[in-house]
Amino acid sequence: MPEIDSPALLISGIVLCFAGWFLFRVSIYFIALLLGTTVGYSLTVFIAAESGEKFIIANEIWLIAGLSLIFSIIAVILIKTLIKTIIFSGGFIFGALATSTVMGVYNKTIHSFNLHLILHNISIHAIVAGLIFGIIFIFFEKVFIVLYSVVVGALLIALSLDDNQYIFPAMILAGTAVQFALSRGRRVRNLKVE
Repeated sequence: MPEIDSPALLISGIVLCFAGWFLFRVSIYFIALLLGTTVGYSLTVFIAAESGEKFIIANEIWLIAGLSLIFSIIAVILIKTLIKTIIFSGGFIFGALATSTVMGVYNKTIHSFNLHLILHNISIHAIVAGLIFGIIFIFFEKVFIVLYSVVVGALLIALSLDDNQYIFPAMILAGTAVQFALSRGRRVRNLKVE
């Protein structure tokens, strides 16, 4: 691998490799706070402009704070729902396609294997397998996010250092062990640290 001499890349890799799950959890709430504040402030400005009164921030500060809090909570719920939906969809597609392939759709169309053909020949078994894999993917959400952040972080570390074929796998093992060890002992629900 070519060496990329960048301290920012190395620091980003270390943070992702050893604290990616916690960074992911914090970023959900931070993004929701930003979205909620933006929507709350914009709505307050809109309400003040539509009411015909002069907009003075000091008078509407409680309205801004209240609407920002409400929309921040709504944004957290929507972001978490979107994440679960994406993870479930990935599991469903994986389960349905794997089952369709194993059950013979691939064998019938060896020269023209494509998604369109599989979806038109999908069986009830493939749908059930898709639902089961979707639920499994949601259940192991933390595992997928930890492994993804560890692999990306280890790759960034290996790119920023002169990789001698041992840094990348060593960082994957160390990052996985550290992230799962840090989350142990806390309240874990649905394999997510709360």
